[in-house]
Amino acid sequence: QFVRVFQRRDTRMLNSLRWRILLSFAVVIFIVVGAIAIFVSRSTSAELKRYEQRTEEVRSQRIQTMLASQYTQRQGWLGVQPFVEQMADLYGQRIVVADGKGVVVADSKRDFIGLTVEQLRPKRMVPVVGGPGRQLGTLLVDPERVSQPELAIEGLSRSVNRYLIVSGLMAGGVALLLTFLLSRRILAPIGELSLAARALALGELSRRVPVRTKD
Repeated sequence: QFVRVFQRRDTRMLNSLRWRILLSFAVVIFIVVGAIAIFVSRSTSAELKRYEQRTEEVRSQRIQTMLASQYTQRQGWLGVQPFVEQMADLYGQRIVVADGKGVVVADSKRDFIGLTVEQLRPKRMVPVVGGPGRQLGTLLVDPERVSQPELAIEGLSRSVNRYLIVSGLMAGGVALLLTFLLSRRILAPIGELSLAARALALGELSRRVPVRTKD
């Protein structure tokens, strides 16, 4: 009867130890996996933003060069509206052009024509230069009142974050399963020693515990 009582106590003790080990490892695993996921997510987002910015700068420079060529050929901004609409269809973005006085002379969506740069408050302005020190006008990049479709690069960033979350959860689950199996293997000799100690305390001096490892 005493042996059965001790065995039940030992079982509860081992289960308690097992869950403590599992909980400790779980906390460490999720902290590490979470930290890696946050670091990779932020690094990826930052790199995608830098790539988007470089791409936008190259695109804007190319557009302003073509606008300067159009201005030179036409000797002014008159008749540039069809060209702006073609460029907008080609690059898949809105193009707004202001003259040297800051008045919008062309808009691929025709909404801002006649407004001023101050009214639009663009995110960025690219000068349209026709020669050394000669500014012909301004290319407005992402005016505040322009509603643009969602960029594909933002969808890519969300996809990367989603895959990071899924892979982090999978890695955490596998790590917890391995931790549970390892904890049972680690605590098994402790359980045998505990039972043997109880048996010795009850007078079973012949009780032995087999040694399977060298640790």
